[in-house]
Amino acid sequence: MSPPHLLYVYPWMPFPRRALVYLRERQTPTSLVQVVCVSDPQSGSKAPEGYPPTPKGTLPILAIPPPRALTEATIPATLDGWALLPQSLPIMTYLDSRYSMLDSWKDPAMPQPKYNMQTEHPEDPLAIARNIGYQASAADAVAAWNPVRLFGSRATASPSFPAAASESLKWVHREMAPIEKYLDPASGTDKDYGGYVARLGAESKAGPSYGDIMPFSFLELVDGVYGRFDELTLGKGGGGKDPYGREVERYGFYPNVREFYRLFGLRESAKRDEEMGEKVPEKVREMAWIWDDGVF
Repeated sequence: MSPPHLLYVYPWMPFPRRALVYLRERQTPTSLVQVVCVSDPQSGSKAPEGYPPTPKGTLPILAIPPPRALTEATIPATLDGWALLPQSLPIMTYLDSRYSMLDSWKDPAMPQPKYNMQTEHPEDPLAIARNIGYQASAADAVAAWNPVRLFGSRATASPSFPAAASESLKWVHREMAPIEKYLDPASGTDKDYGGYVARLGAESKAGPSYGDIMPFSFLELVDGVYGRFDELTLGKGGGGKDPYGREVERYGFYPNVREFYRLFGLRESAKRDEEMGEKVPEKVREMAWIWDDGVF
């Protein structure tokens, strides 16, 4: 029996949260993947005692034991010879691929996957492509949010520049609009498959895809860390202009995104484990919730 894979995370931060939500949705046993909760960067990014030091790079990072470790179940002192896989989406993709090859794990604790998290309908090329577009919009929304928070909030030491933050916010909305369209139960691109309510509702026999986990983690960041979920999703009560200067009706109004976020937040996988350190530190929230006038 090999040692478990080691998933190094900052447990409260958005990108590691994606991987944690995934592991819970898959009900992954610790005999296969152990989560290593690392101290915040300001505290040295230190791994707990009994684990190899935190690998260099941006977390999450999945440490994968080498083939020669198949007969040794103990966790080593170093990660020499281990493969390192960074970033949440590649980690989820790798683990989900391993789930389709259960014999390779050699572990009876491995649960049989109930559904395909890469897409609900792997037989449909168009559904796969649309789900990839859904993921891409969520990833781009996170990237576009970065200058908004840098120049509009007091979360960092960056100089205050609310006009730049407000202009950058338009690019966040540029990505939010296709997410809203994808989720629309009446005309959305996944309506033929029952939509997000069928995936995330209490009676669902399926569950979220990677595409669902990614926008949820972004919305959770905007809400739980920066306190601006309503400002981002309720709109200004009228029209507005997109980044290209075109008029948009009900600018920034995303009712399907709001309901999607509410439903996902009710899932056990989405609940923050305070003992693991998933609760956002108060000192972070205190600064991140301070915003300049004129951003939203």
